[in-house]
Amino acid sequence: MFASDIALLIGGPILAAILLFEANREHKIHVESRGLFRFPVALLFSTVACLGTALLFAQVNPYVIYSYPNAVFFSLFALGFIVLYAVLAGSARLRPTPHQTTAVLGEMFLLWWIILAIDIERGLLVVRAFFFAPFLYMSSLIGLAAMLLQAIRGHAVLPGDVRLPEDIVPTGEDGNLASKLKMHLNPHKLWRYWNPNLRRVTIVGITLVTQLGFFIVLMVMGNKWIKFQQPRSILLVDATSALFLVLPFATFMHKLHWTIPSTFSLVFIGTFFFSLFIFPFTSRAPAYLEFTQRLSLDNGTNTVTLTGPRGYLEYDIVPHLPSFKASTDLHVCGEAPMGLVGQPESSFCIWHGLPPPKAPEDLLMIQKLPTTSATAIKVLVIYSPNCRGFGLEFTGPQPRWEGISRSEEASGRVIETFKVWVDNDKPVYKAKASCVWDIKLKHVPAFTEAEAFSPRWARVRGDSRALMIAERITEI
Repeated sequence: MFASDIALLIGGPILAAILLFEANREHKIHVESRGLFRFPVALLFSTVACLGTALLFAQVNPYVIYSYPNAVFFSLFALGFIVLYAVLAGSARLRPTPHQTTAVLGEMFLLWWIILAIDIERGLLVVRAFFFAPFLYMSSLIGLAAMLLQAIRGHAVLPGDVRLPEDIVPTGEDGNLASKLKMHLNPHKLWRYWNPNLRRVTIVGITLVTQLGFFIVLMVMGNKWIKFQQPRSILLVDATSALFLVLPFATFMHKLHWTIPSTFSLVFIGTFFFSLFIFPFTSRAPAYLEFTQRLSLDNGTNTVTLTGPRGYLEYDIVPHLPSFKASTDLHVCGEAPMGLVGQPESSFCIWHGLPPPKAPEDLLMIQKLPTTSATAIKVLVIYSPNCRGFGLEFTGPQPRWEGISRSEEASGRVIETFKVWVDNDKPVYKAKASCVWDIKLKHVPAFTEAEAFSPRWARVRGDSRALMIAERITEI
């Protein structure tokens, strides 16, 4: 792919320069400043409009991108089309110029050339971002070549708008012009006598085919990529993709009938207000809730933590759970320090949930042993095979400590040994050992309660890091 991109970067400008030189040599083309820089201005306004609308969606209704991504995309696409049409068609009517199509094609060709060059340089080190740039670059190159060939062609006019040089038009008594043209026309000179209708078909056809392929690629890739990104990022990428998808239409935007932009205006109004105010979650694109329950093996108390999208968790989900209503001594909701995957603005609620099953006695234990040193002791963390890993931390004053050994018994029980240096002049240290209890979800009453009382547009799942956390605390 890299070699073909280099060939496009070098060959494209050379081809355009040759055609431009030929047209200029035959005095068939001249440049007017009046038609220049309309496309960059239209691009600037369209970029501001699309990105601004995407940020508005991210602020007002960000999760709509998961449930109704097509409505959001068509809204941004229609907006980009409308703004492009307003700038290009408006400038063509206020200050008409016969070279606007050629100027737009040239400026668009330069734009894709710059993007392709940047993408090749970055692509040597990281994953390519603008994988579609070569296709849009080729589309603008073919369109520009068609325009320059149109300028180079001959000027003799025949019936049917077919232009041919006068010296090859045959004469005869039978008047059968078509048959004599077929005999006398040199096929190698056809490129010089470009039919303007064929030119328009070439530009429009290449544009539509390129955009259709780009749209299909976006739809195929979107479903896989969208699951692991935040709404703001997805919306900004959608706005950029919609803008790139509509840009090639700028070549003939000023020649469109008013009914086409009017239709796009209706599409934008409908999809914009739908995406802005529709409820963002459905059964097919639910709000995900992370469930964690902590169990104290010292006194049997437990706390349940449920994390989900802010504004929906604390008002529409958790208040319907019976255990949350019954937990009068612990009843807290707040902003989560870290957002969930796909849900950047998350809240959490914590309360005393339904008691979990009785834990095995040897699930997790913590012991302290003296050492020969008066300022150091040994701390043993012992956990059974039902624990998926363990953790050790100190609350309050932090001593200096390090792991010194690890052993595993035939039964699968693991003993982790730590050395802790203590300062007798400081208060008592508290060591907390914890592990993830490997227990099936159907055996956790608090989890089944959260599943049963959650609405259809929400789905409870166990945190990949912790579902049931067993804890023990000891003083050192």
